[in-house]
Amino acid sequence: MMKIVKIVSISVFIAIIMAETYMLFIKELSDSYSHILLMLIIIFLLLYRSKLTWAILFVICTYGVFDFFNSTHKNVPTFMDFTAMLNFYFFNESSGMLFHRICKVYPLIFYLGTSIAVMISYFKRYNVKS
Repeated sequence: MMKIVKIVSISVFIAIIMAETYMLFIKELSDSYSHILLMLIIIFLLLYRSKLTWAILFVICTYGVFDFFNSTHKNVPTFMDFTAMLNFYFFNESSGMLFHRICKVYPLIFYLGTSIAVMISYFKRYNVKS
């Protein structure tokens, strides 16, 4: 089950990377709002698992959850909201479409799910007892 989730997450990231690369190519997106580096780092951390990469991925996901709830006070998309530019490009300001809502909430679901999965698999694998 976790392999399927990992493959789906990586393929969503690759699709978003391709869309952002296209938007950079047609000058619709500036370099400062690009999330390509963040997504490449997350893909690398998902593919190569060790104690260090688990810790880094957990820190990134925890900060992503914090950033998601902190972004309600900001006018511009934050760095951890990797679907924000995709939402703006395809939907502009319409919030009634289902895909727009899914795209808006996907980072939160990814960050929460990944941080929980990393904690559970870390405790299971290394027999950490409280």
